[in-house]
Amino acid sequence: MRISAITWVIFTTLYVVIFAVIIQLNISFDVITVVFLAGHILIPVMIYKVLNDDYTTQKTFNDWYEDNPKA
Repeated sequence: MRISAITWVIFTTLYVVIFAVIIQLNISFDVITVVFLAGHILIPVMIYKVLNDDYTTQKTFNDWYEDNPKA
């Protein structure tokens, strides 16, 4: 099963939040170090997946923004 780019972004965001909570809870330094080093792998993977996603759209710059159309 293919994981979409937005799933990678959500997972990485949750990872960063959990990492911040772990730091505040004074968990052992070894655990914090392992989680920190795992983030050095996870974040570049997320960036790669987002940049290489096969997302296409029919919109162009002439369509402007949907929530603020040109008058």
